[in-house]
Amino acid sequence: MIACAVLGEFATEESIVALTGLSREEVRAAADELQGVFLINLGDSEEGAGFVVSTNTRELVLDVFSGRREMKRLRERLRALKGELYGSGAVRRKVGERIRRASWLVQGGRGEEAEDFLMEALAAGETAQHPDLWGALGWVRKVLGKVLEAREAFETAGRLKSRNVDAYKHWARLEIDREEWLRAAKAAELGLSQAEGNKGELAFLAGYARSRLARELEARLDIEGAVREVERAEEHFSRASAEAGSNGDLRRWVLRARVLNAEVGWRLRKGLSERETRGSREADKLKRKWERILRSNLREWERSYPEDERLSSERERLKSRYPELFKEEDEETQETE
Repeated sequence: MIACAVLGEFATEESIVALTGLSREEVRAAADELQGVFLINLGDSEEGAGFVVSTNTRELVLDVFSGRREMKRLRERLRALKGELYGSGAVRRKVGERIRRASWLVQGGRGEEAEDFLMEALAAGETAQHPDLWGALGWVRKVLGKVLEAREAFETAGRLKSRNVDAYKHWARLEIDREEWLRAAKAAELGLSQAEGNKGELAFLAGYARSRLARELEARLDIEGAVREVERAEEHFSRASAEAGSNGDLRRWVLRARVLNAEVGWRLRKGLSERETRGSREADKLKRKWERILRSNLREWERSYPEDERLSSERERLKSRYPELFKEEDEETQETE
């Protein structure tokens, strides 16, 4: 009902879905309860399936729910969908200036002052409710150790379609630090779909979170879920690798993460292959796929970063635990000798 009031006297089913985040089925179920008294179902009109709310009803709803959190959230969402929150170039410059000032305050040990400064900027004027300011507020609160408040600010930034890639990276890292793997993956993936600029590090964070989630699901014996997550993680790592460019640190992180993720994928597929009586050929094929990914990334890691202290320890650990992965390599070494 609030969504229909915010949208105006005519609200399409599609616009209600976009505004509320509800499914079409949920919107239709709610509309069925409100029909006749508050809403008139127009069925399929020229503008699509939709509903009419009377002027009096709309004004009443707007008055009763004025100032409520639900009303504020839907109004913000509507502005975000219209692309109005980013404003002109002048507004974006002001937002950038405020973010830089908040950063300087934090670096000077004045985090609480930075939080108040951003809250004031979000409250009124041209920068009110700007998505990037919400992201900056999330970062400031993260630095201050205000986890729940930081998450709320980041969620608002995401809901308002912030395009600032750093906001999503800080959000994902907040969740990773707390080992909230699914939250971290969703935060990073939202950034991949909405942020602008190079998103290689964001793709890495999404992959890392999905890979850690896979390990957690494996420990719970949810093998199907774990298999799904390692596949998702590899997709993200592949993107991160492609966008790493000259970022040597990111390339190294991705190589190590792909090796560890492939270890999980290979172990899962090996277990399935040994248990299956039918379709084992496909399971063996997928096991070999993960073996190739592990070995190729391990070799690239060795070639590109031979000085990496983690390299030798990971290699020895893998060789000790899974000697069959290195059988061909050992045979080649023996032949050479």
